[in-house]
Amino acid sequence: MLLTGVAACGNPGGGTAPTSSQSATSTGAPSASASVPAALQGVQLPVEDYLPSPVEIHEETQARFTLIGQCLARYGVTMKQQPPPFTGPKTLLERRYGSPDTQQAARYGYWMPGDDKSPSNPKPPDDEIALTFGQVTSFHNQQVPQGGCIAEAIRTLAGDPNATAQSYGGVLTTASDLQSASFDAAKNDKNVAKAQQAWSACMKDKGYTFPADVFSASDSLHVPNVRPKPAADSKEVKLAVADSQCVNTSGIITAWATAETRYQKAEIAKDPEKWARIKKANDTHQANVHKALAKSTTSPTP
Repeated sequence: MLLTGVAACGNPGGGTAPTSSQSATSTGAPSASASVPAALQGVQLPVEDYLPSPVEIHEETQARFTLIGQCLARYGVTMKQQPPPFTGPKTLLERRYGSPDTQQAARYGYWMPGDDKSPSNPKPPDDEIALTFGQVTSFHNQQVPQGGCIAEAIRTLAGDPNATAQSYGGVLTTASDLQSASFDAAKNDKNVAKAQQAWSACMKDKGYTFPADVFSASDSLHVPNVRPKPAADSKEVKLAVADSQCVNTSGIITAWATAETRYQKAEIAKDPEKWARIKKANDTHQANVHKALAKSTTSPTP
């Protein structure tokens, strides 16, 4: 039963298709500001004001599970599904321009902490499925919310009685598309190209030959997105550490973020009212997420 992904947005970092908050220790996610590499401190893109961070996406998932569990409880049904653990970058920028965290590279290679975690969810009972997805209109003589418990949760988090997963996703699409477009456009910036060449030269000094592409080192390992128990061998760790050091000395983060910021500001300035609506929708959603989590006295899953 798929209950995750409503708010997911990609991260272009690492050559894959594109995706600060309060501390999320109560939800199992790290604070978005925890252990930020020095090269990323103070760096923020304009579009981040309009998108949930990876930590906030995790919190949204936890809140949705909380609300669905509370809805099921009204019908005497205990939710069996467990929310997934937090994995991946904590912020949009953490792996956007390569891997600047040398300490992390020395420990995990190119993997993220928590990549070895995977939820173990048995198939939920038929009653839970039917109530969650609105496959029935009533249960034990009680009316079921339109669209089921998951639709009710989405409406609650959006603060809109007419909201759907599609409508909320549509709001996020504009901001997600902007961060993807700016990332690609910045590749052609002369300062980014210069920084990429500096990264390549740095890697050569360390005994590696890669083109002027900051993701070519990690891509050379063909690291899959998911595997049961990821563990970097000494060869991967050595490469990841060298890569991280060169990311930090090449100026790639400053150059790429500067080019993206210029692109994003220009796009947002074309229709400030539209972007104000997007920011309001995102802010409202996040406020409702934290409100739902605050009402959960123990775990986000009943």
